[in-house]
Amino acid sequence: MHKYLLLLAVTGCGPTYTYLGDADGGVSTTNEILPVAVFAPAVDARDGESHSMVVADFNKDAKLDIFASGEATAGLLGKGDGTFTATNGMLGASTWLAAGDINGDSKTDLVTVGTIGVKTMLSYLGNADGSFQAPTQFDATQPVIVELGDFSGDGLADLAVANRKFSGAGSLAIFVSGQSAQLQETDTSDSPGALLVLDLNGDGKPDVLMAGGDASQSQGWVNTFFGRGDGHMDSGKLYSSLVDGVAGLGTGDFDGDGKLDVVAVTAHGLLLFGHGDGMGGFTFGPSFGGETASAQDAVINIGVGDFNHDQKLDVVILVRPDSGTPYLNVIPGDGKGLFGIPQHLADIGTNLQTGGHPLGIGDFNGDGKPDIAIAHAKVDILLNQSP
Repeated sequence: MHKYLLLLAVTGCGPTYTYLGDADGGVSTTNEILPVAVFAPAVDARDGESHSMVVADFNKDAKLDIFASGEATAGLLGKGDGTFTATNGMLGASTWLAAGDINGDSKTDLVTVGTIGVKTMLSYLGNADGSFQAPTQFDATQPVIVELGDFSGDGLADLAVANRKFSGAGSLAIFVSGQSAQLQETDTSDSPGALLVLDLNGDGKPDVLMAGGDASQSQGWVNTFFGRGDGHMDSGKLYSSLVDGVAGLGTGDFDGDGKLDVVAVTAHGLLLFGHGDGMGGFTFGPSFGGETASAQDAVINIGVGDFNHDQKLDVVILVRPDSGTPYLNVIPGDGKGLFGIPQHLADIGTNLQTGGHPLGIGDFNGDGKPDIAIAHAKVDILLNQSP
C-alpha cells in the first residue's frame, strides 16, 4: 500500500503542498495527485468580536455582502474586489443569522437567533441598502439554528429552526412566512449541531437535512425531512449510531454521478461521506479517516466549494484546538467520492466561538473562485488565488 508522497513547492504566498495518497489509516484511498488550494493571507475586514455570519447581497448591487453577529450584528457591504465597507447601524446581539426574501419585495431580509438561553428569533425586513426595518419577533422552543426555504410554495422564504431543548433532545420547527407561530414541530434524536435546507429528492420542494450528536458527542446522527410543499414536513430516514457527534454538514455531487451527496464532519474531526441515491437517501461508508483535525480539537464549522480550482468539490473545516491557535484546513476531493489528506490553510486568531456559524463562503472579488470569510475576534477575508 502506497504511503503519502509530499511534494513541496514555494510560491509567493508561502509553501504549497501536493499529496499523492493511498489509505493507510489516513484520510483517503485516492491515488491521484490532488492540486493544493492557494489563498492570500487573511485581511481584516472588520474589528469587533463575532461568532456567526451570513453571506448574501443585501444592497442589490450584485456583489456579496456579509453580516456578522456577536454582542451586536453589523454589516460589511462588498465592493466586488474583495474589500468591504462597514455599515453604519448595528442590530441586536445574536448567535445565528440567515438571509432570504421573507415578504416578497425582492429585497434580502435577515433572520437572527437570540443569544444562548433566549427563546426568540427576530426577522428584519431589508431596505436594499444594507439597512433594515424594525424587527418582528418569533418565539421558538430553544432555537440554535435557523435556515430559510419556501416550504409553503408561495414564493416567500419560510423558517426551518433547529431547537436544542434543555432535556438534551432536539426538534425541527417550521415557521411559515408572515406567521409568528410555528406551523409544525417534530422531535429529533438528541441535540442538533447542523441544519441545511435543500431539495434532497429532486421533486422541486425544499427539504431539510439535520444532524447532531448525543450529550457526550460519542455518537452522531443525520436525519432527513421531506417537504410536502404546503409548509409541512414528513420525517425521512434517521442515520444513527455514526462514529462521532456531527458538527457540520455539506452537500454536493462529490462523486460525479449527478446525484446529491452529503459530507459530515464530526465534532472531533472525522470526515464522513454519504453517497446519495438521488431520491433523498444516503449510504454512509467508513470515515475518511483518521482525522481531519486532532482528536482533542473541536470542529466548529465546515464549508464546501472548489477551493483548489480543479472542478471538483472540496471541504474546508474550521477548528478550535484544545490548546493553541484555531486553524482552517482544506480537504481536497478527487471527484470520485474520495478525499486527500488535509491541507493546513491558515491559522485563525483568538475568540473563535462554538455554537454559531463563523465560516462564510462566496466569490467576494468576482474571479469565479470561492473565497472564505471567518468571524472571530474580527472578520477576516481570505481570497482564493488557486491557479
